[in-house]
Amino acid sequence: AQALITTAAGLAIAILSVLPYNYFNSKVEDAALSIEKYATSLEIVYEKLQGNGCTGEVGNES
Repeated sequence: AQALITTAAGLAIAILSVLPYNYFNSKVEDAALSIEKYATSLEIVYEKLQGNGCTGEVGNES
């Protein structure tokens, strides 16, 4: 009987722990997508600045 109770308690804890895991996992994925979006935007701006002859160096205004 003790093994059955222990198994049931372990399963209950495991099942309940999946809910916060999925929640936080989706939050991390959303944050990663947001960072990737902003990094892509920054890369596009940087490439446009390079195309205009701007070196991006401090003190070297062209």
